[in-house]
This record gives sequence, C-alpha cells and structure tokens, in this order.
Amino acid sequence: MKKLLLIVGCILFLAACTTSTTQIKNSQINNSEYLNLIGDKDEVLNYWVVDKSVAPKYPIIAGEEKVSGCVEFSLIIGSNGMADDLIIVKSFPETLFDKPAIEAIEKWIWLPTDTNINKQTVATTIQFDFITKQPVNESEVNKACRI
Repeated sequence: MKKLLLIVGCILFLAACTTSTTQIKNSQINNSEYLNLIGDKDEVLNYWVVDKSVAPKYPIIAGEEKVSGCVEFSLIIGSNGMADDLIIVKSFPETLFDKPAIEAIEKWIWLPTDTNINKQTVATTIQFDFITKQPVNESEVNKACRI
C-alpha cells in the first residue's frame, strides 16, 4: 500500500514538472511573437500611434469618498490595432478602478505608423490615473502610482 502511494505521488510530481515546463515553453513562444517594448514608450510610437482613446469613467463611490488611484496594464498592441493579452500589473487601491479601466482600454484603437507596414505587434504598458481634488489617500496614491 505504501509503495502504491509512493508511486502515485511520484507520478503526480512528474506531471506537475511537465506542466510547468510546458507553460514556460509556451510563454517563451508567445514572447517571440511580439516586440517587447515594455519600458520604452517612445519606441512604441515608432510602431503604433493612438487613433482612438477612451477615458475611463470615475467610479461614483470613489468620487464621493475622494479616493484617488491608478491601474497599470501590460498589453500587446495586436496587428488589428486593438489591445490584446491585457494584464493588470498594478491596481491601487486594489480592484477599485479595475472595471472602468478595462472597459476603457478595450475601446482604444492604434494605427500602425508608416514604417510599421507589417503591423508588428508590440508589448507595452499603460497606466490610467484616477485623481480627485484633495484625495483622502494622497500620500499613498503618490507613492503607489508614481504620480
């Protein structure tokens, strides 16, 4: 009985290792499909320019309570000029502004520059700041959102 449990445990361990390796390989494959320009916003402008931007709606509850914050995304500007693989990197205060930020960024449209004739997809980051006058959390938001 102990041998059977040991064998089953080893099989589960090996299966977990295989899954992790596969996820890493898939991640590496995905990374090669786009140009990683995270941290180089000026270089992004050599490939894509914003054609349509939509400002996120400020949540009523946050406005009433004078809470400021931010949401930072990593995303890929796809060959169709839309945001793909959207991931929230930072959200302060946690989750308060996520929904309106996501709704807004999903409506953004980028146009390829004249030099980006192949519509090269690029990875970048975008931060939305939600700022109210005299916020109750001013020092925290300045630190968390680098405003």
